[in-house]
Amino acid sequence: MGDPRIPAPQGRYLGFDARTESPIAESPLPPTGFHQSALGYEHFVAGRYMEALLALEEALALDGESAPLRLMLAQVHSALGHGNAARAQVEQARAAGGRPGARIPFPSAIKPLTYLTMCEAG
Repeated sequence: MGDPRIPAPQGRYLGFDARTESPIAESPLPPTGFHQSALGYEHFVAGRYMEALLALEEALALDGESAPLRLMLAQVHSALGHGNAARAQVEQARAAGGRPGARIPFPSAIKPLTYLTMCEAG
């Protein structure tokens, strides 16, 4: 059973044993960084760039490498005036599978808050 307050795959998962109908003590699915990603975006649009950076880095630690997270981090670094760090994030987005011209929902395809576009090299 998923958390009904947000898209279930992105939230808390409550496991039950189908045979005994009893709760499973530990979640069979690891937590995701969905909440941290969404919070990072909310901080970003409010101009709280350092808070956005921290939330997005926490999401990255939970989810691992992902083109959408790297692209959002690039936006935050760009807003902070960190051009080299922004370019490095774009390169890491490419390494994580981002294809030039791809339109990427953020933070997820289930509940996107915005869409990011993967740029050409340069």
